[in-house]
Amino acid sequence: MTDPIQIVSDFCGLMEQRDATALKPYLTGDAVYQNVGMPAAVGADAIAENLGQQFAMFPDSYAYEMINIAAGMPTF
Repeated sequence: MTDPIQIVSDFCGLMEQRDATALKPYLTGDAVYQNVGMPAAVGADAIAENLGQQFAMFPDSYAYEMINIAAGMPTF
């Protein structure tokens, strides 16, 4: 996984499939997911658990339509 556009596209596809476990490789141990008004989930396991709960509560959510996407490599 090195192409940023493919990474984002794959992640969004997995969100639509509603498979929280499949999302874990896209997250780091120090990743933070903050849903407004809720406590932050920290780390891949906690985020996957949080998303799994959301998938169960909101079965018709998480549809993505990409209109534009861009990526660039930083130059140093």
